[in-house]
Amino acid sequence: EAARKAAEEEAARKAAEEAAKKQEEEALSAEEIRKIIAEIPSYEELVDLYAAIGAKHSLEELGIDPAVKGDFLAISSAIRNRLTLARMTRLIKE
Repeated sequence: EAARKAAEEEAARKAAEEAAKKQEEEALSAEEIRKIIAEIPSYEELVDLYAAIGAKHSLEELGIDPAVKGDFLAISSAIRNRLTLARMTRLIKE
């Protein structure tokens, strides 16, 4: 029984180490993240793109009172289960 338990614990430890190593290898560096962010179009470019396709892009156009902008932005990352920059800002360390 003790040998089986020790073998299970060793297997679990090895699996955890391998998972951590894989995650570390796949993680983006801060510099890689900065490069990706630098490629995001400017606000003006996005507004032009949205206008070109007839997409709504302002709180007013979405039917949201601009007075709640701060509150809305604070909870917007919780509205949809997506990994967005708004959600990541809580995780980014300076």
